[in-house]
Amino acid sequence: MPDSGQDAENRKHVKKACKRKPPYERTGLPTPPKKGQDCDEWPFASTREGAANTYWDFSVRAVTRGVNRSAGTQAKNFYVDSRVLAWDKKFSKSRNDAFQVRISR
Repeated sequence: MPDSGQDAENRKHVKKACKRKPPYERTGLPTPPKKGQDCDEWPFASTREGAANTYWDFSVRAVTRGVNRSAGTQAKNFYVDSRVLAWDKKFSKSRNDAFQVRISR
């Protein structure tokens, strides 16, 4: 499973961008999510490339709550089914599990 500390740090940035709080006043969502919506992010909050990573950019979008939560469940199932382990900072990059996600429409 993903590193819960990384996940929490990524989510802090996502929440700020969703509400246009500093430093995302000009780059966050134009309006907060409406009733029945969640603020979703890419890349996943559970990845090292998430919103808190200073080397990568991220995006947020208001999406239907049910769809977003279903996608979150699918991501968790992917980690379990694929036996993706939490990133361990004690080990080198080559000794940790890495994976790629292909996005398609």
